[in-house]
Amino acid sequence: MSSNYTIYTGHIWKEYSSNKLILTLNGAAAGALQAAIPLWISLVGPLSWVLIQYPWFQYSTLRGTRTQPFHPFYYRQKQVLLRNSSGDLGTVSDSYSLFKTWWKHGVWKAFWRTGPLFLTAVLFWCAWQVTAIVSFYIWQTTPPTVGLIRSGVCGYNFLEGPGAEISFRRSGLIETIQAETYVTQCYGSGSSGACNVYAKQAVSYTKSDTTCPFATSDICINVNSIPYQLDTGPIDSHTDLGINAPRENRVTYQKINTCSPIHSTKFARIVNANETDEAYYWPTDTRLQQFYYGPILNTNFSYTFEYSEWTPLDNFPYDIQ
Repeated sequence: MSSNYTIYTGHIWKEYSSNKLILTLNGAAAGALQAAIPLWISLVGPLSWVLIQYPWFQYSTLRGTRTQPFHPFYYRQKQVLLRNSSGDLGTVSDSYSLFKTWWKHGVWKAFWRTGPLFLTAVLFWCAWQVTAIVSFYIWQTTPPTVGLIRSGVCGYNFLEGPGAEISFRRSGLIETIQAETYVTQCYGSGSSGACNVYAKQAVSYTKSDTTCPFATSDICINVNSIPYQLDTGPIDSHTDLGINAPRENRVTYQKINTCSPIHSTKFARIVNANETDEAYYWPTDTRLQQFYYGPILNTNFSYTFEYSEWTPLDNFPYDIQ
């Protein structure tokens, strides 16, 4: 993967490992939103008290029709309180004043009638204050452990025109060198900045000696040589490769490579480039060594590997089709 990538910002996306909705913002936008949320809470909190105040006012109006000692006066005062109190804290102050006015008729009786309104307003105010405090914890100001990235160079590279074939091969070599550089820097105990791009710094694998992988074992060179096998085990597209997807859309991949020196003479052929369909980009009389180890899917090449006598001069050591 190229380092030419951008972080997906400005939209909410879902991280399927934790099932969290995440909004990734740049520094300026994050700062503006972080300042706006407490401001929004401070405005909406007092204004939303009317959703409790108005139904309570209607309920108090209905109860005020009862004819009991001091009830009509008390409920009229309570109606005025609910009608004119400014916000939750205003209701706290006014309901306490109403309690002090009526406690001479009985403290518990006055508290029973004014306490619910007083406590409701207090709890409502406390809930919005807690919301304002908790809102600061929705921000992850440290470097994030997850992020959605988008590369501008994904896909296949199709080149056309003179020199397209050699340019394509050179790009393949550059990618191989980049991969080798990443392995050198990041596999093991590497900790450079380039090692933080992928979901996992390294894909784990096991190594072991094995037998000749071919049906005919005499193909392998078995003198001072033992075939060698690398096995990644199951690789999860989400947790290992970082392809963010729900569980039902993930795939598991396993790669097993077996390496062994082989007797190549019987699989090799030396041809003159002028006699092939590659003559247009090779110098005249160039000799090519072509090795036939099996067909390559989705290509028109009959050979598996090709080596030219110009390779040591053009800084292109090998070609894998």
